[in-house]
Order: sequence, then C-alpha cells, then structure tokens
Amino acid sequence: MASGGGSTRTEPSLLSSGTIIREAVGGTKHERRIATANCIAGVERMARYDPAIVIHPDALDADPWLLNTQSGIVNLRDGSRRSHDPAALMTRITAAAPVDAEGEDLWSGFLADITQGDTELSAYLQRLAGYCATGVTTEDILPYLFGVGSNGKSSFAEALTAALGDYALVLPRK
Repeated sequence: MASGGGSTRTEPSLLSSGTIIREAVGGTKHERRIATANCIAGVERMARYDPAIVIHPDALDADPWLLNTQSGIVNLRDGSRRSHDPAALMTRITAAAPVDAEGEDLWSGFLADITQGDTELSAYLQRLAGYCATGVTTEDILPYLFGVGSNGKSSFAEALTAALGDYALVLPRK
C-alpha cells in the first residue's frame, strides 16, 4: 500500500512472496528448495484464494473523500487529518503534503496572478483543484483551459499534476 515518507507501492504478489521467501531462506538444502520458482509460485497460488489475504478491489480506495498525502490521510469533507493507516487500503499517494498558511498564500497569489485578479475565476479554479483531488465523479466535466500563451494554463495543470502525484494522470497529446 502507498504510505508517506516517499511513495512505496505494493509489489505484485508473486514478487512479494518470492522476496519474503528468499529473505527467510538460509543456506541448507531444504531452505534452498523452498526458494525455488515452483515453490514460490505454489505459495502465491494458495495465497490468491486465502480469505485472510485476498482483498476485493472495491475495498481499495473505497472512500473518494479521503486523500492519502505524504504526511497522512486528509478527509476532504472536513479537512481533518490522521496518520497513515494500512487498514484504509489506500493505493495512491500525493507527491506533496498539505501546506501551511505560507503555502496557501503562494497558491492564492498564483491564482490571483493567472486570473488577473478575477476573484470569481480564482474561486472556480480553487474548486476545480479540490474536485480533482477527490475521487467523486458526480459532475460530468472535462476542463478545457484555453487562451493566449503565457497566462498560466499549463502552470495550473502542471501544479495540480505534480501535487496530486499518483492521483493524477496526464493524457498523451496524440
């Protein structure tokens, strides 16, 4: 599962079971036999159906309002924060931690700059950024940023993509 302090990801079960077995194996003939590919594959096959190990995909990232950040889990409904928790089964993590007031001022200043002081547009872009951070899909939207060059369109999108880490996806231009 993804956790803070640098993104860590769960490896495929075969690789994980092989790694665990190899780390546990010493130098005896029996111990080396346990580390063979057939033995590792057998352990992986058995684990695939063990109810104590199997996780239904619907259990992963189940709450679209929880955001797994570098410093913990943020509830986007109310802004509350808690420590990382493997039981939350969160598979993604942001590249950044929530910011303090200084960071908020920097972001607000950036929005004011690219919108040329248009507070309504700034508020909309802030809501759009927040919506992008949720897993909620109640709105059918496809933001399309347009305008003359050097007005912050790419900078806005790149800032969101960079901050959201695993939660963001950049589509190819083709």
